[in-house]
Amino acid sequence: MDVTWVTYCRGMDEQTMKRTPGIAVPAGLPDISDWEFWTGDRTARAEGWRTLRDTPGLVKYPEVVLGKSPFEPGAGYYAVTRQEEVWHVSRHPELFCSSRGGVNIGDMPPELSEFFGSMIAMDDPKHFRLRSIVSKGFTPKHISAVEDQVKSVAARLVDEMIEQHPDRTADFVQTFAGPFPLAIICEMMGIPREDHQKVFEWTNVILGVGDPGVPRLLRNAAHECAGDQRLRPGAR
Repeated sequence: MDVTWVTYCRGMDEQTMKRTPGIAVPAGLPDISDWEFWTGDRTARAEGWRTLRDTPGLVKYPEVVLGKSPFEPGAGYYAVTRQEEVWHVSRHPELFCSSRGGVNIGDMPPELSEFFGSMIAMDDPKHFRLRSIVSKGFTPKHISAVEDQVKSVAARLVDEMIEQHPDRTADFVQTFAGPFPLAIICEMMGIPREDHQKVFEWTNVILGVGDPGVPRLLRNAAHECAGDQRLRPGAR
């Protein structure tokens, strides 16, 4: 499965979209629910955000889902674009709930949100508990310990990109930007290098809400990896 930004954009352009009925974007403001806003000119997009920040109040936008989606678009969302408002929202989870779909434009049913379990879709105290566990692996001491490993992985991926593309033309996302962070995480978890591409493909499927069998495959792979680590605690 070769998922690239270009092919993804082309695929989205061919889709029929469903929008929240009854919500019209005010004249003169950018439609950030429109796919073309994100794939168009960057300068125009930056100017669109500037216009929103300069507009008093909060602008309500329609939610958008694929026409073939089994879910209907939700009730819409407000664009929070100014720093002071973002700060206020992030500090009051009792008013602005991430676990109820607040981190995605399109709302997922609570069961799906719980299944995928993303930390950015959690609220305290559950979020604080899990963040406290994960943060121990990202202290300056731990980061410095893996710095050489990160540099080594980056150098390897660059060498492979150059070797595999003698014409000096490559899809940067597919050959470096995508595999790089995943390779670091896989190596930290002890996942063999030969399985990195497989995990990368599974990750793309999960993020695309694709094959329902993939989570099971990932879970089995995680159990296998964990068992191997118990047998060889010092192995990487």
